[in-house]
Amino acid sequence: MTWAWPKGWLDQVLPRRSGGGRLGGVPVPPRLDVDGGRHLFTAAVENLRPHLEAPDPVPDLNAAALRYLDGDPSPLGLAALLAPRLTGDETWSALADVVFSVHGPAFAARTVAELAGLTGRCYGRFFSLERFTGWTGWDPRADWSGVARLMRVRLATVSDADHVRVVAALAPYRAGPFAQRALTSYLVPDQVPWVAADCADAASSGALPDALLLFGAAATVEQFTQVAAVARAGAGPTTVGGVATLLDVLGTDAVPVLESWVAHRHTRDTLEPVWTALSVLPSDAALDALVTREPSRYATAFVRRVMTREPERAMAALARAGGVDLLRDHVVTRPDVAERVLPGLPDAAAARIRAHLSPAGTDDGRVPVDELPPLLRRPPWTLKRRARPVVVEGLVAAPEVSMVWAPGEPAPDPRQRLRSGAKPVTPDEVESLLAGETCCDEHRLRNLALWPDDVLRPVAHRIPVPVNRDSWGTSDTQWLLAVRFGADALPAVLAPAREAPRFNSAPLLPYGATEVAVLMAGLLRLASMKALAGEWFTRHPGVAARALVPPALGAAGPARRQAEKALRLLVAEGFEGEVRAAAAGYGQPAADGIDTLLRTDPLHLLPGRVPALPAWLDPRLLPPLRVPDGRALPTDAVIHVRTALALSTVDEPYAGVDVVRGTCDPASLEAFAWAMADRWADAGYPARERWVYTALGLVGGDDTVERLVPQLERWQSSGAQARAVLGLDILGAIGTDRALMHLDRFARKAKTWSLRSGARARIEAVAEARGLTPEQLADRLVPDFDLDRDGRMTLDYGPRRFVVGFDEQLRPYTADAHGARLRTVPKPAAKDDPERAPAAYSRFAALKRSVRTVAAEQVRRFEKAMVWRRRWPGAELATLFVAHPLLQHLVRRLVWITDDGHAFRIAEDRTYADVDDDRYAPADDALVGVAHPVELGATVKAWSEVFADYQILQPFPQLGRETDTSAEPLDRFVGRTTTGGRALGLRSRGWELDDPDRGHSFRLALPGQTSVSVWFDPGMEFLGGFDPAAPQTAARIDVRSGVDEIAFERLHPVSRSEVLRDLTHVLAQGSRR
Repeated sequence: MTWAWPKGWLDQVLPRRSGGGRLGGVPVPPRLDVDGGRHLFTAAVENLRPHLEAPDPVPDLNAAALRYLDGDPSPLGLAALLAPRLTGDETWSALADVVFSVHGPAFAARTVAELAGLTGRCYGRFFSLERFTGWTGWDPRADWSGVARLMRVRLATVSDADHVRVVAALAPYRAGPFAQRALTSYLVPDQVPWVAADCADAASSGALPDALLLFGAAATVEQFTQVAAVARAGAGPTTVGGVATLLDVLGTDAVPVLESWVAHRHTRDTLEPVWTALSVLPSDAALDALVTREPSRYATAFVRRVMTREPERAMAALARAGGVDLLRDHVVTRPDVAERVLPGLPDAAAARIRAHLSPAGTDDGRVPVDELPPLLRRPPWTLKRRARPVVVEGLVAAPEVSMVWAPGEPAPDPRQRLRSGAKPVTPDEVESLLAGETCCDEHRLRNLALWPDDVLRPVAHRIPVPVNRDSWGTSDTQWLLAVRFGADALPAVLAPAREAPRFNSAPLLPYGATEVAVLMAGLLRLASMKALAGEWFTRHPGVAARALVPPALGAAGPARRQAEKALRLLVAEGFEGEVRAAAAGYGQPAADGIDTLLRTDPLHLLPGRVPALPAWLDPRLLPPLRVPDGRALPTDAVIHVRTALALSTVDEPYAGVDVVRGTCDPASLEAFAWAMADRWADAGYPARERWVYTALGLVGGDDTVERLVPQLERWQSSGAQARAVLGLDILGAIGTDRALMHLDRFARKAKTWSLRSGARARIEAVAEARGLTPEQLADRLVPDFDLDRDGRMTLDYGPRRFVVGFDEQLRPYTADAHGARLRTVPKPAAKDDPERAPAAYSRFAALKRSVRTVAAEQVRRFEKAMVWRRRWPGAELATLFVAHPLLQHLVRRLVWITDDGHAFRIAEDRTYADVDDDRYAPADDALVGVAHPVELGATVKAWSEVFADYQILQPFPQLGRETDTSAEPLDRFVGRTTTGGRALGLRSRGWELDDPDRGHSFRLALPGQTSVSVWFDPGMEFLGGFDPAAPQTAARIDVRSGVDEIAFERLHPVSRSEVLRDLTHVLAQGSRR
């Protein structure tokens, strides 16, 4: 068996002097970037002197650093300068170069050894520099390991004389703490006694980061095992570099070490290098170790690679291991390999293969081919001579631009939104903006509104409009330019939309322009932009048609597909005349080409290349696809179904998917799609076949939703963001109320910004298509779970029946057929119907779980509605909430208020009553909302007494909520110190963290595009281990309306009260720095 390094692995091997490895070679001296290192060093130590001259708990460190700056260098002084600034960025390579070049190898090695004993941080005004006192569960030291690795690479190539000096320079550190001893072994791993002693001592150290260093120094299986005993949680550096170094040192002897690492690694990313190593090592022991992990989904993809690359060897290993699924797959799809391998196997292994070798099946019980629709008999992609698309070369759309304003437009002049005291920018500032020399922000650009048209119109097309990248931004500058300068400003308005279309395309709606038509055609493929693009096309059909006929008749590619889709949309919207007229304007060949395009059967609209399907989707490995009468599709038809799905995306499904859905039994098709999705996961989630996953959105229903949502919740917490976002596409494509309910929940509560943002975009698109706001859509998506008007459900066990319902706190209760309350729903008994009883019991279990989730989400929504002073027409309050079988319980436990100040509650009989218990009936068009105690004023006490008399428990603090409408500036909180854990509690109160990895500020969005942000110093580090007890000081608090800073007093009293409530909770008890 031969050995071949995986691509890029050899470069990741930690080098040893004169080679030293079994598979690698002699290390090559790296090229030094000394000039870059000097620049980097200057930037790193800039502004450190004031911190170093201040009183400090460890004055000798500050003194050594200052002496270095003053021309008296020492390794400790240099390390003290670097410790507060180091990160793991590879740009520190140049820093290692300058230290190595200026001071020599021995000095450089000592500097890294000193770094191993220091801890430092420098963020803004926060500065610390101390000696490292030991491992306490997280590592407070600077990220010096990157520099250590770079120094290791350089030391491996020094001369013999320099190497002797390096060893001598490091020897004194052998008497130091374990951190420095481990570092010496790492830097010079040829010092065998040092390495052996440190590996033996690793278990007593308990210091995970330092023990992991020894994986780069160990040279025997015993030493690797000793170090792994310390790193049980991490089980070794399973990066590509760590595994590559292990293979270089031990070769095929690395198998037992790799197996021990596998036992303590549980994510795909950390295991992938290990699986890769086991799959390529020229050793049957390695392959056996891999296939015995078959139940692990992470390993399966690598076993399949061996099955493809070395089918006979894989067949034998699977048979020896006794695996079931992969062995069956391999035997079923490669019976020829099985027959060749059988003679050389032991009896037990051969028997396992023969168990999966079966005679060819028959087509009994399958649908005859002549009963299938043409797509599943002889689809277009199987035809040898497909009609070639018509191409008319040389067509170019003439540039044109016009302005078409819809009723209600143009938008209000942004000059009305300038804050008081705004001044026009000066002529010099205008030139500086246009030259890109001045910071281009929304506030400065909106001040251009104060300038006369004759000054700005000549340069309107050059104004650098800032790009909005989230929903909190505004498009005021784009609208200002569109309103004031129309066509003259098109380039400036168009530029942000090209870069980030989702948040910058709306101001293009009035522009009937060739360039905009091309952009909008591309946006039709995005679910979140389809509604806006569709509105543009129906507003500018003639311009769109004239702009898109040339690309629709051009060469194959994305531009042609997008143009074709846009022209078909125009025809579907009733603008076929405009399309044909535009084509005729380009001549008869173009007119004939568009005629052919419009008459083409959608089933024949295929890409230039039909995707090849992977072996792991062989129909023999998938469940049968059945038609409604239970018969199965023949194998060839199943292959065509796979191809139809492979030709689709959730945003652009192939027309044949409708044929597939109309032919197959829905439950069978859904099960088939899930089987493919499971095999996609087993294959390691390959990006080329992600259509396998998104196919769930084309054929799935509510059962798919309930199975999919837990996956997305796991993925958002495990770093699989791309797959989680794909899952959002699936929910949007399924489009049922249940799917949209979960999509809305992700838009509000997903753990990452990318997932929240993606879900928000999709829910906004659905809401816009239905003529609703996202909040109005969410009101209509609360499921009733098939409960009756009073929130009850009957469970039919056959001879027994039970009624389940929910009390005012949405806790389930159970009663028998005579109304007697039971402690819980009984489990099915022997005398119950064997089918109905288990189904009913499972139905209740699922109902209880779902109601718990929905109830928690709705409580949060009603609390936010109170804070945001959201209002509903009285008629919607009655139909959406009071009449809802579940929500009725929540709304009865709240005080409501109309816009004219009438407060009321909802009684058990669904009537309304005021604070005096007199009947009150708001008009159907009266605007009502959840009353904030600030709005209730002096009546809060009376309402509290009413709720106490009726023993009504509120779902969240309303009447008892702390209130403070003080308009004093928020400076009183600046300088107060709290803990990181307490600061992080702001997230549970609706504040959003600016960065999930290194959080420095929290932002609370408020009504009317207002917001409050608080910055903490030094900020929270989550990647290196978050310390909830670490101090965090409020460094700055600002209040904004859009992008403009405003006074706190300008917020609504309810908003002020909520901000003060949150900040008081987090900071009122803190000390002041």
